Amino acid sequence: YDNLPDEDEPTGCTICLINRQGPCRPFWRKFERCMKDHGDTSMSDGGDGDDDDKSGEGGDDKADDGNDGGGGGSLAEMCDKYMLPWLNCIQSYRNTYTLITNSFYQKEYVDALEDAVPEEHRGMLGKDGVWSVDDNVDLSLLNDYIEDQKKQLQAAEQVEGEGKGDDAVMSDEEVEEAINLAKAYLKEKDEGSSDGGDEKEREGTSDDETPVDPVLIAATAKIIMRDPISGHPIDMAYVRDQDGRILGFEQFSNEKKLLRGEAVDGDDGQPTEAPSTANCGFHIQPGETASFKVFALYREDVPCPESPLEGEEEKEPPKVEEKLYFSQAIPLVFAGVADEEKNS
Repeated sequence: YDNLPDEDEPTGCTICLINRQGPCRPFWRKFERCMKDHGDTSMSDGGDGDDDDKSGEGGDDKADDGNDGGGGGSLAEMCDKYMLPWLNCIQSYRNTYTLITNSFYQKEYVDALEDAVPEEHRGMLGKDGVWSVDDNVDLSLLNDYIEDQKKQLQAAEQVEGEGKGDDAVMSDEEVEEAINLAKAYLKEKDEGSSDGGDEKEREGTSDDETPVDPVLIAATAKIIMRDPISGHPIDMAYVRDQDGRILGFEQFSNEKKLLRGEAVDGDDGQPTEAPSTANCGFHIQPGETASFKVFALYREDVPCPESPLEGEEEKEPPKVEEKLYFSQAIPLVFAGVADEEKNS
């Protein structure tokens, strides 16, 4: 699998389409090819790959063991040597693939869903008795990040200021502390970067040029599970930045089952009360995210029509009531760091 064609084969596999992008693409393509060659049908044109424990492209040279998928070894045994390099790469670029995944689902799903909602079925959160996001957004990790950045900046300024004093000379301990602070900051930024031969295979990289995984800060927005006006259940929630890019989304699969009175995986047969709220996670990218809006789509829960019997006409899907709510733009304040820089 070292000489795969540059052009990808058509596929409906969601996981494949996501992992064919980004710095881990070379490893994924080998793993995907191995999985497909040895009988994983979810990697074919019609599969979505979502039910697989392993997702990726990769493969084993067929000449290695002569196994064509007809027995003589499990799929894992045949493709593990291609899966592991891909997994190692993914671990180093978790945030990169978070951004790729958000972008993929925005283009393939969220944008079309939002565009289909008529203007008269849209409303502002926080108005007319509808819940507000004001007290329902958790930015605590962002606040911690800003405080850490300010401390690092202040420490650097202190070191610089001490060096400008009359005949001021830094002690060995102060020099070592400053170096350690700088190293800690660089390590945090480059966390997960691996070295070795695998780096060279990452797309668009060389020994002197390794892609850096961007910094992302996790945040959550608490979403009410039923529209307080109509009583309809939540269908989907998502968060967009000032440029309309998706920062995160949630479909609340288990919560919707509980709202219908259905059991969910892991219930052990015990009744579980449907929650009144649940979190929609999203990620903020310092230097890129200036503000964000929260969106919540509520939709009438109408059963899908049964499949027609032979000779019957297919029934039209029932019309459903829906309402898309959105918040005002919520600005992000990085002013604490910016002000310190201006005053230095």
